Amino acid sequence: MLGFLNGIASANQRSASEIPTQIGGLQLWLDASDQASITQAGGAVIQWDDKSGHGFHATQATGADQPLTNSDTLNGLNVIQYANDFLNIPPTSYKTLIFAVKSLNMLGISPIVGGSGSFDNEYVFVNSNKLDADYDISVDGSAGKIANVYFGEGRSGYGDNINLGNTNAQNESAAIWAVDYTTTNHADYIGAFGQGGTTKLSGKIAEMMFYDRRLSPQEFNLIGQYLADKWSLTWTHI
Repeated sequence: MLGFLNGIASANQRSASEIPTQIGGLQLWLDASDQASITQAGGAVIQWDDKSGHGFHATQATGADQPLTNSDTLNGLNVIQYANDFLNIPPTSYKTLIFAVKSLNMLGISPIVGGSGSFDNEYVFVNSNKLDADYDISVDGSAGKIANVYFGEGRSGYGDNINLGNTNAQNESAAIWAVDYTTTNHADYIGAFGQGGTTKLSGKIAEMMFYDRRLSPQEFNLIGQYLADKWSLTWTHI
């Protein structure tokens, strides 16, 4: 009987770990807890493998711009620590971005993803170290993009520069964010935006997923709860 119950538990664990790929449209999936997906030298990240199956691996050949692995954890799991660093990804088009972070502590702008070339005004950044009177997240107002934004602790907003009514402390804390674009957005960097990655991230990323379509509330909740359970974070169902 015990072996049978352990078999059920193992199956449930496998099912939970596969939730991102079970939802259609996954373009890119980066998971810092999966040490086998990270190539590093002395703790500096050279490559962070895409687990979506598309092979859109995030890379950084320049030592000064390489984030660190095995330097910090969230819920006992590895996170990637950026200190004015970024990673390059193959050009990626998406309508949904979901990410879990331990902290975003750059003064003012904490870029999560950004585009380059003709898409260098397409980005997502969180305004950290900011007063509540300021917007909390920008989903690319300069290029006229708008999105629904969900903050895992139960707040949501719609627009380009969005004030979710969070406090400064909440913007810097461990959290889950979800961004749902009405039109396609583009990304070439993880942790930067602007041509050549001119504005870079200081913060700690746990996991992130890009989808090429808008997700249903049920799909958002599946992923949100998966991240909450895994990283010991809060996700309020939408």
